[in-house]
Amino acid sequence: QKRYDEALQAFNTGLTLVPNMQGMLMDRASLYLQLRNNSKALDDLNDLLVLNSENTEALFYRAFIYSAQHLNAKARSDYERLLILQPRHKEGRLGMALLCDNDRRPLEAMEHMDVLLRYWPDDATVYAVRSGMYQKRRQYQQALADINHALTLELDNPAFYISRALLYKDFKKNAL
Repeated sequence: QKRYDEALQAFNTGLTLVPNMQGMLMDRASLYLQLRNNSKALDDLNDLLVLNSENTEALFYRAFIYSAQHLNAKARSDYERLLILQPRHKEGRLGMALLCDNDRRPLEAMEHMDVLLRYWPDDATVYAVRSGMYQKRRQYQQALADINHALTLELDNPAFYISRALLYKDFKKNAL
C-alpha cells in the first residue's frame, strides 16, 4: 500500500520486542532497499548474517549493495559464498558475472555466463546480458546473435529491441 512510514514503524516496534527475528530483519532490509536507504539496509543485512552466515537472501542483497558502492572485493566475497551455498542462484550468478565484467575480469564473467546458459538455456535476459558484454568488447557478431536469440525467446520485450538498435548503431548499420 506504499505506507512506508507505518511499515517501518511496525518493523521497528517488532524488532524492539524481538531483536533477533530474522524474517522481520530481512523484511525491514528489503523496505530500506525500496526506500534507497542502502546504509540502513546494510546494517540489517549485517545483523542477519551475524545471526545466520548462510542466509542466501541476505548475502545476495549485501553483495548487490556492495557492487553498487563499487566495493568489489566485498561484493565478490558475498557472491562467492552465495554461489557455494546455492550454485543455481540465478540472480547471484548474474550479479557475479556483471561484477566480474565491471571489475575487468572478462574471462571470469563469460565463465559465469556460460554456467547461466547451461542452467537456463531459455532465459532471454541471460542472452541479453551476454550480448551487452560482447558489445562492450566490440564482438558485434556474437552480440547480435545473442540479442537476436533473446528476441526469439521474448518477442514482446521492448528493451531487447532498443539493445539491438544500439548494437546496430555501434557497428554503423543505422538503417537497421
